[in-house]
Amino acid sequence: MQFLRTICWVVCALSPLCAQSFGYASFAGATSLALNGNASIVAASGRLQLTPDLTNQTGQAYESAPMLVVAGFDTTFQFKVTRAGAQGADGMAFIVHNSPAGSAATGGNGSNTGYGNIVNALVVELDMYSNGASPWFDTGPNEISIHTNGNAAISASENASIGRVLAPAPLMYDQQIHTVRILYVPGSISVWLDNMAAPVLVRPYDFATGATFATGGAAVGGLSLPNGTAYVGFTASTGGVWEAHEVLNWTFASTAAAITCETGNIGVGTLPMPAQVLTVNASAGGSAHTVSTSVFAPLTIAYTPVPVTAVHPFAIWCTFAPPAAQIPFSTAIGAFCFLPPILDPFNPFVLTLTDNIGLGLPGIIPSAPGAWAFTLPTGIQVPLSFRLQGAIIDVTGPAVMNAVTVNVLPLPAPTATSMAPIFGNAGATVTINGTNFAAGCVVTFGGIVAAITSQTATQIITSVPVGVPCPGTMVVTNPDGQSATRPFNQPNVTGTLFSTGPAAGGANFYIYGQGLAAPCTVTIGGTPATIVTNSPSQIICTTPPGIVGVAAVVVTTAQGCTSNTIYTYQ
Repeated sequence: MQFLRTICWVVCALSPLCAQSFGYASFAGATSLALNGNASIVAASGRLQLTPDLTNQTGQAYESAPMLVVAGFDTTFQFKVTRAGAQGADGMAFIVHNSPAGSAATGGNGSNTGYGNIVNALVVELDMYSNGASPWFDTGPNEISIHTNGNAAISASENASIGRVLAPAPLMYDQQIHTVRILYVPGSISVWLDNMAAPVLVRPYDFATGATFATGGAAVGGLSLPNGTAYVGFTASTGGVWEAHEVLNWTFASTAAAITCETGNIGVGTLPMPAQVLTVNASAGGSAHTVSTSVFAPLTIAYTPVPVTAVHPFAIWCTFAPPAAQIPFSTAIGAFCFLPPILDPFNPFVLTLTDNIGLGLPGIIPSAPGAWAFTLPTGIQVPLSFRLQGAIIDVTGPAVMNAVTVNVLPLPAPTATSMAPIFGNAGATVTINGTNFAAGCVVTFGGIVAAITSQTATQIITSVPVGVPCPGTMVVTNPDGQSATRPFNQPNVTGTLFSTGPAAGGANFYIYGQGLAAPCTVTIGGTPATIVTNSPSQIICTTPPGIVGVAAVVVTTAQGCTSNTIYTYQ
């Protein structure tokens, strides 16, 4: 078979990626730094000066070549503020970015700290000016804050912070030398200031999956680092108050990215990191190589060659064996996380998903040359876990794809938090807001199935079917049988005003509630009242003549639904 013949052609062992590192004991004579804005190297001291002690300055300095960061890095630098007024201004930051501007990326001055509006960036900000006003929201003049906005333009506002802390004394702008260490391990970033025994700030973060904002808790995505590399360096700025920001020395070391069965080895030798070409729901699973989804949710498995326009024969396999039974296996072409059918054709827990190499066992899904994707629109109907991995044959020979473990989790119960309108005739458009609306869910009104116009996980737009009984109930039912309900065509009188009046009639009577939209009718003691105004939450009517005593009040909607209260004639 072609695949086995090709294996025989490969006789060299795979070599792991090397870590990247550099160090500046002094910046005198440095030629590998890209200096932007007001940044310069001070010849007399050999220091990297990000801004001079002047107003409205901004400076950036980056290592000219992108560094490998996605697998982890450890960096340490010393800085000093060489002029200080009543308050530091404005501060500086360590930055990791993959902006299209590359080493020429610049940011604003003042409270923008030299990095504001750079795209696809993560910064550790050393904020030395307390600007508590909108939109900055600083908590003090000695704040350390980690900012990102995913792939979008970054902001120096604390609303873009994933974690911050007021650093202990002394103040960072006290004109003394301070030491900062920043350690990134996939899943976490830690910052030390002066005291190297314990970090002052530790926050969850992953370049692949991102984090959550400290204010509001909303999710923010990771960075786009297709090769696992980014530009690293410093930014700083001044505004109406100023100081000089100087970096005295700097070391940086990336973590070697070992080639494991999860990372695969596609692109090794030409890319800084193995290319993650196998994805599930557009994700390779981040540093954990794991993607979670829900039963019945759409599931898309895709292979994207490198480059995207390339055409390579490929095969993708799937195993349902428990993790303990998945034995990593090293071959001359790379490490597999489990034995593919070509090596273990009788394993009932392993199957060929798709194959255009021609390895003997047919795939259960047709393949295609080049980029390939398969979507199961209604997803998988039972909770389970499985792992995917594949291989390609390109111009350099065969290689192993990255692996992705997929956890298919039970559906959470749907919720219907609101619905508008809460009444309507056949054909009326109804918007249902909530959570966990699964693909394939069914909407009924009074037991009658309604047509769904559009649907997301949090909103359904539908229309009222013909023949809805009165009163009725709207029900959203997920494919697993879990459901959420809201009342529909159910008028509800919640209160009245001026509910006592003369038997001669002619008095104003106020009725409050829900689902009371015009045109409604009101009878008091069986006699129609005159409607003055009518809204979904209020009816004002004039009472008809009646008999002294308590009279039944019946409100009837346009759909023929009723709700009751009382009126007292005197």
